[in-house]
Amino acid sequence: MDARPLGHVSRDVLLTAAAIAPGGDSEATAGYLYHANWLPVTPAWLARFPDEDAVTRYVVGERAARVLDSRWLRSQDASWNHWRAVRRGRLAGPYKVYVSVLPGALPAAFERCVHVLADHRAHSFKLARHPRGLPRPDRFVIYCATREETRELAAALAGALAGQPAQGVPFTHAPRHPAVSWACDPPPDAAGYGPSWRKWVTRKLAAHLHASDAPDAGGRVEYACLRLREDGVDTGTWSPGPGLWSLG
Repeated sequence: MDARPLGHVSRDVLLTAAAIAPGGDSEATAGYLYHANWLPVTPAWLARFPDEDAVTRYVVGERAARVLDSRWLRSQDASWNHWRAVRRGRLAGPYKVYVSVLPGALPAAFERCVHVLADHRAHSFKLARHPRGLPRPDRFVIYCATREETRELAAALAGALAGQPAQGVPFTHAPRHPAVSWACDPPPDAAGYGPSWRKWVTRKLAAHLHASDAPDAGGRVEYACLRLREDGVDTGTWSPGPGLWSLG
């Protein structure tokens, strides 16, 4: 969707939110930030994907399905298809890697990713299962236990997806390819602003934007980023700092 580095996309989203923040409320601004870079759900889209089975058939091809069935157990909840390792290995943790290619590239990208995940013995991952969930940029998420594991997996996935068109997940760290980024969810005792990285970051940013008395959008963005850095987020890369939630 956008060939620019993901950090530039995040900055533009934040500037737009800062411009519309006056006169609104913090929760509405947080919602705008969280839903940034989603694709529109059109009548043509719903005709192409009338139900969740159509989504799964489109994304998960036969070759990918064979690998999935040999390595992971599949389950579902209201919004997601989940896969968890059949054999016990490294446990999933708070770190997550997002794969965000444009929907037209998703079947080929998903198959490539499944092979990488098998090589890396990934413990668990999830894929949006509904037609209205597929347009979201964070439709495909892999969970990791440590920062080192996350970086290694993200690098391998970025290599596998070289040349693929990116959609991109704003406010996450994409060091090599805008279609592959990572983040870390807050622990339960720090999840007051939200249980996921993007909920936590977007609600924090919204609160800081509305607390700013700067006269223009640029000033409000600078204030919000300053405060978020004080919270422990590197707003240059949109990655969790080592001191955030006592992360190593």
